[in-house]
Amino acid sequence: ATKFLVHGDFELSIPGAVQALRFSLDVYGAGKIELVPCYLLLAEANLGLGRHKQAEEYLSLANWSILKNPDCSNRTKSQLYRNFGENFFPPG
Repeated sequence: ATKFLVHGDFELSIPGAVQALRFSLDVYGAGKIELVPCYLLLAEANLGLGRHKQAEEYLSLANWSILKNPDCSNRTKSQLYRNFGENFFPPG
């Protein structure tokens, strides 16, 4: 999913990110910090496709996971805040 996202193939990145999220939910359970990278991938893909409402939902889930786990890395928080900024203030 990340490879497609980097190359701008947002539509192709979504199925892989959804599958990664399903596996992560099965392994870790809901609300865990390990789900945040999957949420961020899905949010970025949806932002790339102009689906801001869907991206906001994934960002909100990621934010909730981070709030429940205060020991989250600054890198992950930075990615979340950057995506929130792109969602509410799109470039261009």
